[in-house]
Amino acid sequence: MINFNINQLEAFCAVAKHLSFSKAAASLGISQAAVSNRIANLEIDFGCDLFERDRHSTKLSYEGQTLLEEAKFILARCQDLQRTALGFSQNRESKLRIGYSPLVALPNDDVMQQAILTEYPELDFELHDQSSLKCYDEVRGGVLDFAVVNLVKEQLVGLDYLTMDAVDFVFVCHKSHPLAELPAPTKLDLAKHRQLLLKSNASEAELLPRIAPKATVSNSLIGILDYLQAQMGWSIIPKIMFERYGDMHELVTLSLDVDQAETRMQAVLIWSKTKPLGPIGQGIVRIMRKPQ
Repeated sequence: MINFNINQLEAFCAVAKHLSFSKAAASLGISQAAVSNRIANLEIDFGCDLFERDRHSTKLSYEGQTLLEEAKFILARCQDLQRTALGFSQNRESKLRIGYSPLVALPNDDVMQQAILTEYPELDFELHDQSSLKCYDEVRGGVLDFAVVNLVKEQLVGLDYLTMDAVDFVFVCHKSHPLAELPAPTKLDLAKHRQLLLKSNASEAELLPRIAPKATVSNSLIGILDYLQAQMGWSIIPKIMFERYGDMHELVTLSLDVDQAETRMQAVLIWSKTKPLGPIGQGIVRIMRKPQ
């Protein structure tokens, strides 16, 4: 049976932080006698001394040092529990499940994510990296709350959406790949070399141009970057990914004369029309709508 309580753990952590019973009492807004009483009762419940005390100083005992991190963890989980319960009482979401296609790499995605975390630090996120079509199905079916995907107009049935930035793509290869030596390679030149394709699963339709008859498929951008660095072929990747990781993987862009429609993809944020958004969901749409 558990005999100790949250107030005792709060007193323990406060004294450990300040190494002073009077300062701990001030931080908790209670009397020093109340702090001393809580610590004494907690030491009885634990069966060990948590502090070494004399007339001039207070310091953690070996047992206190060992138990402190566990006490902090329990308090943090209790605070999470309280926030979640408060969210229910205010009809606020405690968790959001968000899907995203690895192809939809937005230039300002890190800024938007930080804005969401800053405004809703207590919110738990589940992020699902999967194909756009699976995201459409799972948002429609209530498995996901939101998804950031490429626009497929015929998939918008039953969904609300917010148009976001277009994702630009570039043709790339390793700086030592034979294609890198060509000043203006053509699609015929690319077709002679292995293409590295990004697909979340084997059955997913190819969303980017398939040019070469020989291809290697990866289900992650990290895999594509590794294959490029190993000079296994060339690829079409989001421009922002090249800007972030191109130097690290010694990549160069290939200057092809292609239709912009082949290297641009419209991104959208989608959610269900039949499942009303809660306050946090509405706030996320507001944040995503703002120019970052």
